[in-house]
Amino acid sequence: MGKGERLGRIARGLAAAALVSAVAASCSSSSSGAALSANCSINSDCDSPLICAFGRCHDACMASRDCPDDERCVLSGTAGSCQLPTETTCTTANSLCSTGEICGTDLQCRAQCTSTIPCASGDYCLPSGTLQACYAPTSTIDEPTLVSDGLIAPDGAVISDGAVGFSDGPVSDGATGSTDGGANADASSSGGSSSGGSSGGSSGGSTTDGGDATVSNPGPEASVNTCPSAQTTFSAAGYGDENANFTSGVGARTTTQMIAFSTYNGPDPASDAGNQVGIIYAQAFDPSTGTAAAPAQPVFYVTNLEQSGQNDLLSGTSFQLQSSAISPSGEIVLVYVVRFYLGGSYDDGQTMYAAFLSPTGGDAGATDAGVGLQLDKLVQLETAPVYGQPHAIWSNESGAFVLSWEYESSGDFVKIRKFLPSGQAAGGDSDVVPTDSPSGYIDNTNYECGAVGVSGDLFGVAYMSTVTAHQHEFTLLDALGNQVGNPIAVAPPGGNDYWGSVSGTPQGFVYLVDYQPVSWAFLSLDSDGGIAPAGSDAGFFSTSTLGGNINAAEARTLSDDMNGQGGVAVDLLYPDEVSFAYINANGVGHQGPVAVFSRSNGSGDYTSMTNLNGSFVVSLYLAATHQTLVSASGCSSQ
Repeated sequence: MGKGERLGRIARGLAAAALVSAVAASCSSSSSGAALSANCSINSDCDSPLICAFGRCHDACMASRDCPDDERCVLSGTAGSCQLPTETTCTTANSLCSTGEICGTDLQCRAQCTSTIPCASGDYCLPSGTLQACYAPTSTIDEPTLVSDGLIAPDGAVISDGAVGFSDGPVSDGATGSTDGGANADASSSGGSSSGGSSGGSSGGSTTDGGDATVSNPGPEASVNTCPSAQTTFSAAGYGDENANFTSGVGARTTTQMIAFSTYNGPDPASDAGNQVGIIYAQAFDPSTGTAAAPAQPVFYVTNLEQSGQNDLLSGTSFQLQSSAISPSGEIVLVYVVRFYLGGSYDDGQTMYAAFLSPTGGDAGATDAGVGLQLDKLVQLETAPVYGQPHAIWSNESGAFVLSWEYESSGDFVKIRKFLPSGQAAGGDSDVVPTDSPSGYIDNTNYECGAVGVSGDLFGVAYMSTVTAHQHEFTLLDALGNQVGNPIAVAPPGGNDYWGSVSGTPQGFVYLVDYQPVSWAFLSLDSDGGIAPAGSDAGFFSTSTLGGNINAAEARTLSDDMNGQGGVAVDLLYPDEVSFAYINANGVGHQGPVAVFSRSNGSGDYTSMTNLNGSFVVSLYLAATHQTLVSASGCSSQ
């Protein structure tokens, strides 16, 4: 639920309480009680049936499902009260939280629990730092942690392999449906495929099963990850519809289907007014066969949040969907840039938005474009010039989407914003990421920088230095966006300003640079929670079919923190193919690369990648045919 909806609900609650109070006053000479969130000393100070807790009037509860929105039920003795919206968040450990609650690493206030102090009915007691706290399945903020720990399965989804549905026992590889290492799609023909394959298995960590979590009222049984290694085998590709008005596209997946999202820039298909409109289309595919479930359908029209009613678009490629990410519970964020036509003139430059989609909770139908998703919230991210392809990832550790990009404002900088699955701000943003420049400047000679990786509660940022030519740098931030230590020079300066990208593992950060061939450095965490003084060059690889020192035009990297392997997935756009590789959690050793798509080095092509419960979806937008290709990974061996 968005912030506006939440405030509306609170306002309606206050209005209802005021109405009840007014009616009571007309029948009695006694004074009315206080409304929700008002100050109080005892229960009778509050409007019935509100109760007094922590000095304010609250809704009473026995379980978190008794509470509105994402509020948690907090027990005080045998009585329970619903957290007020102002009581749910904190800034630092134990600050701003009510008595008996602790501030988690995700800056959420939760009731402390022990073997003798239970949670409200239905809530789970999980470790939170050195203590334990209550997590509510009814809270969209708490859901990702419960899903990650294997305690709940939202919407019936399997916890382990995003490729298959809910199961009580061992599952097969529903993502690939292949036995020869996976089918690799050939983009030169609409149904072509060629033999691919992957090598070896990961030495990554074990899966999670909920640990020592306790629950007053257990949720649904959840199966654990049955993949013995990282998912690196790709299925047959889904080929999105070709449409001359499609200008860009990215992919994602749900537990049952792959989805190709495309931008439409052209005449309104639902009207003959002749206006140039922008629409996000979606098309679903079977994750094993790549078969389309239906033609691409509109999901929502883009809206100008700066100037109401000025929604006409500049024609051509002024509408670009460039990044996507998905949470374990199925919420999706789409990041796009757009340029509007403002009644006689065009706006000064592109504007960047984030669209937050959620599962409809029912069977896919006409109202959700046949993909089971609906638009919840639009957020305007940037109005300054934005360079390169913005980055979007899901962070299991912080339970939030992390978005980052390069922008220009009297210089070039990196910005980070974090959002809860609902699209509400999660905190810990950084408008200007600190760099080796005193002003936070970065070199924008190559626009594919500004990636963010996550390791625990630390965030690592990749960028190009303005102080040392051709030097890739790394800045470490804490959960609140504060700099940790000094910027680090990742590797010796290269001869060209190649792209750089970074992702985190439980042991540190993998920083990729395209030094022809692609190489990476592993930056290990030291005992103080910072980065070791110098990163070590961990290795390099080139594409499996091209060989040699081939330049990759760009790359996407993602932490594999959803299925227990803990490594880093790599999506590479080579001149003649899109390849996928996997680097182990300690930065030593890798699988692949393997070809996922073939291409013809067309101008305007680009790739993206998402991760749902360990299953990766790689996408390729082909500018020549105006279509988006998607392919999903599954177990590399059984």
